[in-house]
Amino acid sequence: MSPDSALLFLYNTVDLLAMKGSMEFHNDAYKLMIRLFEWKNVQMEMWLSILWESRRLTHALCVSPVNDALIMTSPGFSGEQFRSIDSWIRCLMGSPPLLVGFQHSFSYLFTNLPCSHNNHKPYMSDITVDDVKEAAFKLISNVPGTNYSFFIAGHLFYDLCERLIANGCLFEALSYAKEAHRLRTKLFKEKFMYTVEKQSENCTGGGSDMQKHTYGLSDVRMQKSIACEVWSFDTHSQDMDACYLSPWKILQCYLESTLQVGTIHELIGNGIEAEMFLRWGKDISCSQSLPLFIVAFSSVLGVLGSVRKGTSKCQTCFET
Repeated sequence: MSPDSALLFLYNTVDLLAMKGSMEFHNDAYKLMIRLFEWKNVQMEMWLSILWESRRLTHALCVSPVNDALIMTSPGFSGEQFRSIDSWIRCLMGSPPLLVGFQHSFSYLFTNLPCSHNNHKPYMSDITVDDVKEAAFKLISNVPGTNYSFFIAGHLFYDLCERLIANGCLFEALSYAKEAHRLRTKLFKEKFMYTVEKQSENCTGGGSDMQKHTYGLSDVRMQKSIACEVWSFDTHSQDMDACYLSPWKILQCYLESTLQVGTIHELIGNGIEAEMFLRWGKDISCSQSLPLFIVAFSSVLGVLGSVRKGTSKCQTCFET
């Protein structure tokens, strides 16, 4: 197996395990990745940038953009340079969108990290909301748009939304959550296909039985051409020194955005819209046996159901 084929296999394996929340093999996988990069004479600054831009340094639904356990325990990340923000920033200087995304992520999530191992002052970033929006819209304004630009812009909008949620700006957050979801839907539809069927549910309300008609997924599967490309280890159409987007990574991002949009709708009281997104995401998660996402979608749906029951009881008490 060639180094490029081995990298393709490792990328897909790591992405699949990360989406399922299985991190026990990550250290070994990254050790192999780094050895392959070194074998291909890829400089450290380059492979670190590659891993960041593809968001392969963490697992699904993780708040941290970089898995600190990986940095602390993996032999490939044993140097002091990996424990300071400045070193990572230097690796990303060649790509403004990546640099903005990195600085933005750490500016609002981690305010007590040192700038460098020689400077223990907390890291401070002047990245603003407008900086993130400008970087994202610049990426998607290029014609024709590319999967890479959609992927990076989707992350910028997604992270921006998380920042706005933390600041209590829910309606503004929803607009950027929808934009991230729109971009990720484009990528999802290129990698996966699905069938939608009309479904009926029996509901009891107002003393009578009713049928509720909904639409649900009956089949979700990878596009045949994509599956052949993945499992045949065909690297002819791939630049393995660039950002490779596996179908698992695309699916992870799509589900994370679906959960984000559904959660915001629930927070602002849009119950019908929230349920639509959350049930859709849960159906996909169940079809692909993704326990992390099944629990996440089910939890928010449970909150939504509790709110509805509480509202119904209040209305009943008021009427009596």
